[in-house]
Amino acid sequence: MLVCRVEARGESRERPVLDSELKDLIAFCCSGLETKLELLKNEDSTVVIKSIDHSRSSEEEFYFRFKLEEDSVFLANLKVPASRRREGIGTFCVEWLKGLARALGFKRVVLESYPSAVGFWAKMGFERQQEEEDF
Repeated sequence: MLVCRVEARGESRERPVLDSELKDLIAFCCSGLETKLELLKNEDSTVVIKSIDHSRSSEEEFYFRFKLEEDSVFLANLKVPASRRREGIGTFCVEWLKGLARALGFKRVVLESYPSAVGFWAKMGFERQQEEEDF
């Protein structure tokens, strides 16, 4: 598990994801990816933003899923199209999510990663943390 600690701004406040913040994120990603995206929000505080154009290959799809948990934001997936990597889109999404976590009073952003992507996450401020085992 990789963790990025964030310093919350003041007391935590109500935690629904703010629609205006999501609209800003989607507008940025749509312009950078030159594709349309759809937003799905579930009752369990999971947010999914994904490509609508299913005619593209899976390598060319965008997918961003995260969940608001008790004291953390869990980043479940972030996939930037292969042809658009190294353009700052992934970095923007991660920085946006860290800012959201701060604004809503969360203490950290947590994720699991493929070994090949650990370098990217380290540059974004994430550190390896051993998972707590339940006994």
